[in-house]
Amino acid sequence: MRTRVLVSMVLGVALLCGMVRSAVPGVAQDLQPVTPAAANGRLGTGFGYQGRLVQGGVAVTATCDFEFTLWDAAGGGAQQGAKQTASGVTVSQGIFTIPSIDFGSRQFMGDSRWLEIGVRCPAGSGLFTTLSPRQALAATPYALSLQPGADIAGNVLDGGADTAVLSVANTNDALSPDGAYGVAGTTASPTGAGVKGASTAGAGGAFSSVAGFALIAPGPSLIGARTPQQIGMLRWYDANRLAPSVAVGSYPDHFAFDGLHMWVTNYGTHELYKIRAADMAVVATYSTVNNPNPIAFDGQNVWVASETAGHVAKVRASDGVEVLRVTTLPAGHWGMAFDGQFIWVSNTNSGSVSKIAASDGSVIGAYPVGTQPNGIIFDGTALWVANGGDDTVKKLNRTTGAVMGTYAVGDSPMGLAFDGANLWVANSAGGTVTKLRAYDGALLATCPAGTSPMFIAFDGFHIWVTNYTDPGTVTRMQANNCGMTTAIATERYPFGVAFDGANIWVADSQTNKVSKH
Repeated sequence: MRTRVLVSMVLGVALLCGMVRSAVPGVAQDLQPVTPAAANGRLGTGFGYQGRLVQGGVAVTATCDFEFTLWDAAGGGAQQGAKQTASGVTVSQGIFTIPSIDFGSRQFMGDSRWLEIGVRCPAGSGLFTTLSPRQALAATPYALSLQPGADIAGNVLDGGADTAVLSVANTNDALSPDGAYGVAGTTASPTGAGVKGASTAGAGGAFSSVAGFALIAPGPSLIGARTPQQIGMLRWYDANRLAPSVAVGSYPDHFAFDGLHMWVTNYGTHELYKIRAADMAVVATYSTVNNPNPIAFDGQNVWVASETAGHVAKVRASDGVEVLRVTTLPAGHWGMAFDGQFIWVSNTNSGSVSKIAASDGSVIGAYPVGTQPNGIIFDGTALWVANGGDDTVKKLNRTTGAVMGTYAVGDSPMGLAFDGANLWVANSAGGTVTKLRAYDGALLATCPAGTSPMFIAFDGFHIWVTNYTDPGTVTRMQANNCGMTTAIATERYPFGVAFDGANIWVADSQTNKVSKH
C-alpha cells in the first residue's frame, strides 16, 4: 500500500479562489448558482465568484468594494470589455460572494483571457489595491459561445467502439437573431448519437449520423442538470464499460500531472512512467529512487520520494534527467506537496514533515505533526497533513511550519483533496470521507465511501475516492453534498488517483496498470 499528492497557488495579499483549473474561475463548489430571471429564460453570460480575502495572513472581516477587469494577457496587454464593480460587499472571516460578473459573450470568443481584481476595505474609503497575479480564466465561460463554423473533433468517450467525432458545418450564424440553426452538422458516432439543443429561432441542432439516427434518447445518467463545466468538456454522460488502461511497472502508486503528461511512480520497479494524457501513450520510462511513492510537479520538475529510504529526487520533466537528490531525510515518505516555492514531504515513520527548497534542494527544516503522517496538501495558504496513527488532520503555517489547528477525522486518514474551499479526507479504516471547511477546520460532513478508502481527488464537480479492495472500486460523489454516490469498477487494489482537467486517473496497484475515466 502507498500514497498521494496535490498542488495549489498562493497570491500576495492573497485572494484564494475556490476553484480547480477546469472549474468556473473563482467559483467554489459550495457557491449557490445564480437564479435565472425566468424559468425558461435564456442562459446569461455572467458568472458567479466566491473567494477568500486574506491580508497579512489574517482573514478579512469588513465591508469592501471590488472591481474586475478582463485582459488578453497575464501581464500588460489590452483590457477587454468594460470594468465591472461590486460595492459594499460583506466579507466575513475572509469569505465573500459576488453573485454575477458579466463581461458579455463577445469577450469569450476562444482567445485566452485573464481576470484582474482590485479591492478596497472598508468600502468607499481610499484607493483600490490590485491583487496579483491575474487569474487565467478556464474553459467554462467559453461553453456559452461556441463559434459558428467551428469544428469539434475529439475523443468524446474513450478509445472504444463508441468514439464520437463531430464535424460541424453551420448553415447560418447561431449568434444572430435570424439564425435558423444553433448548430448543424453530422456525427460520426457508430451508435447514432447526435446532439440535442435549443434555439430561439428554430431548430437547435440538426444532425444526421452514420447509424441513421438523429439522436439517442437520454439514459438515466442524463437525467438532471449538467454543469457548464461538463458541457464545456463534452463530458455529458458516463461510459458504461471499463475505462481504457495502459500497462506500467510493478505496483503503480501515485500521479503528478505536468499539463501534458501524467507521471506515475512504480514502487516495485523503482521507475517513473511518463504517459501522454491525450492518448495514454507511454512516452518514456526513467529509473528513480528505490520504492518511489509520493510525487509532485513544481512547474518544471517532477519530485519523487522513496517510501523506504530518506531520499527525494528532483527530475526535469522535459527529458527525465535527475537534477539533484536529497539523501538526508528520515526514511519513509507517504505524502508530498508543492506550495509555489517549497516541496513538503511527510516523514511517516518519524512523525514529522520536511520542507525543501525547490530551487536547490536544501532542507529548510523538519516539523513535528503527529503519529504516522500520510497525505499532505497545500490549499493556497496553509499545509494540511493527515495523521493515520492518531486520526487527526493538522493545519500548518507554510512559513514557520507551526501547527495552526488540529482536527479530528475518521479512522486512519490517508489521502487528502482540496476543492477550492473545503478539505476532503479519505479515512482508510473507517470506510468514510470527511469534509472540513478549510479556513477554520469546521466539520461539514462525514460521507460513506467503499471499503478501505485510500486516496482522493476533485474534478471540479465530484470527489473520487479509491477503495483498496479486490476487485476494486472508485467511489464518485457530488462535492457539494456527498450526493449521487456511484461505485465505479476498477481492477485490483486501486491506490492513487488524480485529475488532469478532463479525466480521472486511477493506479490499479496489483494489476500493474493505470486507467483513465
